[in-house]
Amino acid sequence: MLTARLRRALAGAGALVLLMAAPPASSPPGDDGTRTLWRAAYPAPLMGEAAFAGGDVVVVTSAVAAVLDAADGTERWRRSLQDAQVVDWLAPGGAVVLARSRPSPTGDLPAVEALSRVDGRPIWRRDGLGRAGVWRGPYKGGNVPALPAWTAEGSLAGLDPATGETRWTWRPPRGCAVPRFSAADAAVMVVTVTCGRDTIFALDPASGRPRWRRDLASLWDVRLLDGVVVAAGDDRVALLAAADGREITAPVPCVELCAWPASADDRLLVARDAGGAEVISGVSADGGSAPWHLVEGPTRNGDAARHGTIVADGRWALAFVNEVDVPGRPVDLIDVDGAALGRAVLPVSGQPFAFKGRTVFVESRVTAAPGRPAWLALTAVDLPSPSPALPFALPFALPFALPSARPEPDPCRLVRPGPGVTLRPLGRPPATLCAYTDRAGLRFTVGVWTAANDENASELFRELGAALGTIPVDDIGEEAYAAGPRSSMVVAREGSHIMWVSSPYLPLRDRLPALAAEAVGRLGAAPPVVHEIAGPRPGPVPASSERRMTVLPGTSVTVWDDPAGSVSVAGYREDGVLRLRDSLGRFLPAPGRRVSVSPDDRWLVSFPSPSRVEIVDRTTGHARRVAVPPGASTPSWSPAGLLLTTWEDEWQPNGFVVVDPVSGTTHRVKVTDKKGDLDAYRWHGDGRTVAVPYEYYAHERPPGLRFLDLSGRTVSELAEVGDEVSEIRDPLSPSRSRFLTRCYGRPTGLCVRESDGGRLLAWIEAGFVRVLGWYDDEHLILWQREGTGYRAAVVGLSGETTAVLARTPAPGDKDVEILYTPSRGKPREPVP
Repeated sequence: MLTARLRRALAGAGALVLLMAAPPASSPPGDDGTRTLWRAAYPAPLMGEAAFAGGDVVVVTSAVAAVLDAADGTERWRRSLQDAQVVDWLAPGGAVVLARSRPSPTGDLPAVEALSRVDGRPIWRRDGLGRAGVWRGPYKGGNVPALPAWTAEGSLAGLDPATGETRWTWRPPRGCAVPRFSAADAAVMVVTVTCGRDTIFALDPASGRPRWRRDLASLWDVRLLDGVVVAAGDDRVALLAAADGREITAPVPCVELCAWPASADDRLLVARDAGGAEVISGVSADGGSAPWHLVEGPTRNGDAARHGTIVADGRWALAFVNEVDVPGRPVDLIDVDGAALGRAVLPVSGQPFAFKGRTVFVESRVTAAPGRPAWLALTAVDLPSPSPALPFALPFALPFALPSARPEPDPCRLVRPGPGVTLRPLGRPPATLCAYTDRAGLRFTVGVWTAANDENASELFRELGAALGTIPVDDIGEEAYAAGPRSSMVVAREGSHIMWVSSPYLPLRDRLPALAAEAVGRLGAAPPVVHEIAGPRPGPVPASSERRMTVLPGTSVTVWDDPAGSVSVAGYREDGVLRLRDSLGRFLPAPGRRVSVSPDDRWLVSFPSPSRVEIVDRTTGHARRVAVPPGASTPSWSPAGLLLTTWEDEWQPNGFVVVDPVSGTTHRVKVTDKKGDLDAYRWHGDGRTVAVPYEYYAHERPPGLRFLDLSGRTVSELAEVGDEVSEIRDPLSPSRSRFLTRCYGRPTGLCVRESDGGRLLAWIEAGFVRVLGWYDDEHLILWQREGTGYRAAVVGLSGETTAVLARTPAPGDKDVEILYTPSRGKPREPVP
C-alpha cells in the first residue's frame, strides 16, 4: 500500500494551517453541482496514505494513525506513531495492522501490531515479525483468515487478525529469496518470491497449504481483486484465476502509466494499449470474456489519453485521465454494463483512492515549502445528482451528470508573440495550452482553465498551490503566486479563470510575471474555444502496435522501442565489453575493449596498436587502418569527423588529431598554450572548434571551458561553467546549439548552456547514476535508480520524466551502459 502514485500536490502552508485549525466543513454546491464535503490534513514527514474501510477513511502516515467518518470527515480517533518507524500497513476487518521498526542496540527490531479501527486501542503486538514483502490488498475492511508476516527464520507466518497468534507457517523452496509482495483475501493468500525466476505462490489462507505456483518472465507488482491475481511485468499485465493460477485472458499490453484493473460489479475493468490508442474492457473474472470495449483514440499530438486510475462502486466506475495539465481531474464515467457516459473535470487534485455512492475520496502528499515537513491532504467531493426526478436509488439512474463541452479562452491569443516567435497548440481537451517558441528555441507555455464559478476557481487555485512552495505575486489578477522548481511557473486567478505561464528555461524566468499579467489582461478579449471533451466510446479495437521489447543478452535489462521514434538502441557496454546491434537485430561483441561508435551509429573505431586506429564503416563493412600519434585516445565525434587527444603524459593533454573517417586522412594539431587543460579535447558546435575544460590554479574557482580552432589557437573561453559530463559520447544536443555540463557544487545537477556564448539555459535536478546522452534538444536520457534496480528515463529540462526506455530489477546491472543513437523516425515534440 505504500507505493500508490501521488501525482499532484495540494494546498500551500496557509491552507494547511486553516485545514488543521478548522473542523471539517462542506462547501456550497458549484454551478456544476459538485460539492466539497470535507477536508483534512495530517503530518506525513516520510510517507502517508489513506484507504476506505467499511464506512471509515483510515489514515496512516509516518507520524500518526487516524480514522475518520467517511460521511462528514469527523475524526473518530488519532494515535501518534512517532515511537517507531512505520514500514507498511493494512486495514483488515475491524483493525488497523502496522508493520513497524524500532531501533535497538543490536539493530532495528521489526514488529507487527494491530489497533482497533473503532477506537484506536492496541489489540496485539508481535515483536520480531515483519511484513511478508510489500503488503498488497485489498484489505479495506474485508475479513481474511490470516495476515502474511515474515519470521527471522525465513518462513511465511499466517497471523490470526484478531489475536496476532501464528496459525501456520510455510517456508519457500530452497534457493528462493525473501518475499517481494504478498496479498490475501477470504479465499487465497498469494506471495511473490524470486526462485531463479519471478514466482507467485498461492496458499490456503486458513491452513497455509500450497495450492499452485506460477513462474513469470518478470514481475514488478501484484494485486488481488475478487478472485483474480493481477501481476504486472515489464510490458504487460497478467490476469490469473486465484483458484488455480490459469490465465483468464491474454496478457494485457501495458508498458507505462496504465491504470491498475479495478473490480466493478462482477467484472474487472482493464485498460490496455492497442494501435496507439487505449482500450478499456469489461473482463469477466470467471471466464475472461470481454463483452464490450471502449476505445480512446489517438489525439492530435499522437498520444493516447491514458487513464491513470480507475475506482469503482457497484456498476459505476470513474476512470481518471492521466497527464492532463489542468486544475482538477478529468474523469470518465463508465457503466460496467458497457457504456461510457461522458467526461468532465472534477474539482479535485491528487490521487483518488475510493469512490462510494456519489462521493470521490482523494489524497495528496503536500510539501508546504522547501525544508518544511510534508502533509497528507484528504478531500471528499460529492458529485452532482442529475435531477430530482432521477434519484440515485433507481436501478438505471445515472449517479451524477457530466457535461460534454467547455468553452475556454484561446491561450494562443493571450500573449502577443514577438518577432520570430512561433505558436503551437498543445495538450488534449479539456486542457488548453499553447507553446510560444523564439528563434533561439527558448519556449514558454501558456495554459488556461475555466472553473464552474468564482468560488470553485478560488478553491482550486489554493489547492494547486505548491508542491515545492509558493511565493505570492502582486498585481496579477485577483490572486497569483510563483511555484515550481526555481519559480518556473506563475499561476493566477481572475474570476472563474485559472491561467498559468511556465518555462523550463532560466533566461525566461524573470519575464514570467509580466507574461502572466499580460495574459490575465487579455482573458476577456481572447476568443473562446469550445473543446469537445467526450471520453472513450464503443468501437472496434485498433490493430495492436505494441512497443517491441528486447532483453539485452547477459543482463536483466529490458529495452523498449522509443514510442516517439527519436532514438534507437545501437548497443550496450557491460563488464567492459561493447556489444553492437547488427542489421538483424543481434547484439554481437565489438572487436577489442577500446572501442567507440559514432553517435549516428555509422562508424566504429578501435585501437589495435598504440599508433594505429581501425575505422569500420558499419553500413558497408569496409575497414581502414590509419596511423596516428602514439597514445592518441579518447574519441570524440562530430559531423566533421573523429577527434583524438594526444598526451604529453598520463594526465596532461598536449594536442589533438582530426581523422576523416571517409578518406582516412589525418590532421595533427599541437597546442602550446595549454593554460591548465585538464582533460581530453572534444568537438564543439558543428566541428569548427574544439573544447577542453581547464582548471584554475589552486582550484579557487569552478572549472571553465576553452575553445580552440583547428590550428590550436584559443578563440574564446567560458569561465566557471563546471565540469563536462565525460561519460556521454557527445555533450552537444542534436541541433548542436546546446551543451551539457555538471553544475558546479551540485553533484546531481546538470546545466544546459548555449553553444554560442555559454548562456545558462536550464538547470536540471534529477537523481541519476549516469547520463546516457541527449534524447532531443529538450530531454536527456538518464540511468536512474528504481527500487532495487535501474531504468533509462527520458527527463525534460524541468526534471520531469516523460518516458521510460529501459529498466532492470537487478542491482548487478548498475554498470550496464546502453548506447542510444538518433533514429530516422519523427522527432519528439516538446513536452509542455
